[in-house]
Amino acid sequence: MSALSREVDAVQNAAFASVLLWRFCAAYATVRQAPAMTPMPVLFVVLPLLFDEDTATMIASTQKASGLRLFAGKFAESKHAKTDVLLSLESRAKALRPQTLEALTLALKARLLFLDAAAGQVVALSQAPALSLPDSVRPLIRSAEKLGGWSGALSLFELSTTLQVTF
Repeated sequence: MSALSREVDAVQNAAFASVLLWRFCAAYATVRQAPAMTPMPVLFVVLPLLFDEDTATMIASTQKASGLRLFAGKFAESKHAKTDVLLSLESRAKALRPQTLEALTLALKARLLFLDAAAGQVVALSQAPALSLPDSVRPLIRSAEKLGGWSGALSLFELSTTLQVTF
């Protein structure tokens, strides 16, 4: 197994992905306040955005106060010229659906998240920051929280339109 393959396995594992979903939901709820629940379909764009190098770099380099619309607009700017990256988000979300479901299942079992199946919504059971994680993964945690805050500020329709995905 190559070093790159081991690194991918270390980051893209269900336990770490469940923490990313939890931090996303916690930030989503903080911005949203009432209702503080995250619609379950939104969770399926989190991992494709964070595990793709182009989108992860853009999330990390975009100021928290800028918001999701400015983040999405960066892909159309001539200096980046990566409109295909955002357009491919839906297909990446479908490809990562099994990993997202596995991470969600683990987060539910670990009591990081609670699923209201009747409403199709998820809530973070704790707002406390993740403290015992290695420094190497903290940038992804911050990006998940930033993405959650941006998403919580928008309606499901606005989120769908901005990210060019269907829920």
